[in-house]
Parts: sequence; structure tokens; C-alpha cells
Amino acid sequence: MFCKTASIPSISHETIGANGQERMGVVRQQPVGIVYSKPLTVTIIERSDFLVYNNMKQWFDKTCPDANTYFDFSHRMAYYDSYTCDIKLKKLESLLDIDRLSNNDIKKLSTRDGYESPLNVIFKNAYPTNIGDITFDNEASDQLVTYDVSFSYTTYNTQSFDLDNDD
Repeated sequence: MFCKTASIPSISHETIGANGQERMGVVRQQPVGIVYSKPLTVTIIERSDFLVYNNMKQWFDKTCPDANTYFDFSHRMAYYDSYTCDIKLKKLESLLDIDRLSNNDIKKLSTRDGYESPLNVIFKNAYPTNIGDITFDNEASDQLVTYDVSFSYTTYNTQSFDLDNDD
């Protein structure tokens, strides 16, 4: 799927004050944990067949499989491992400025349809927590249909493409 916007959530340290022993009054901040801001929110560009929306809705429904039944009014949430998976967010850059690269660099690029991916972010154990409004407007002809989807996740890590690295 293609996104109009996506923001990598912030990451920070949780710290405590550690008092100095030899230098009285000196307090340093000691990291004790990593805090991953949530949620990951992306603005999705929908296809004309609404395939992405239908897939997101099916994934969302896996968190509570019987929530959309007509007669059952109790909601039992599914097991966490049954609806989480990793999400790979790829930052795509056009290869139109390919003149700046050597032949070896071009071979190393992970290309698809004329794009390179200089940064990939892997979100671990993700699942959708919110599917935003979809607005239909009969006066908005030839416009993209977009909506926000928010995901919860446990952690993320980044992979970047390095032209100087031979791996």
C-alpha cells in the first residue's frame, strides 16, 4: 500500500537521577529504559477497489472475532499473538537522479519500479488500533481517497541503505 504521510514515532530514554559520590551536588541522568511513542499513524492512499481498506478492516476485526455478529453482544478479545505481525515501512526515493550513482551502487539498491529505499523501519508486533473516517464527496472529482490508520506496536528498529557499505 502507498501512504500519503507516515511519521516514525519518537523514541526516548526514561531516566533517573544518579547522585555523584565524589562531587556532591552533581546529579546525572541515567537511562533506565527506552520509551517508544505510540501510535504509528499513516495516511493511506486508497485504491479504487478499496482493497487496502478491506484488508485493514479484516485485520482490525481479528482483535475481536465475534464483534460484528448480529445476535452476540459480548466481546471477547482474541489472543495477542493471533493478530499481531511486523510492519515494514519503506521510505521510497525516486531513482531519476541515477547519474550520481556508480554501476556498483546501482546493483546494491533494492529497487522496485524506479525507486530506492534509503530507510526501512520494522515495527514489531503491530496491529491496527484505529481506522479513521473515509469521506466521500461527489464534488471532489479526480481526488485521492485517503484515511488514517493507527497501529500499536512493541518496538521498532531501522535499517538504512549505505552506499559505502559493501554488504
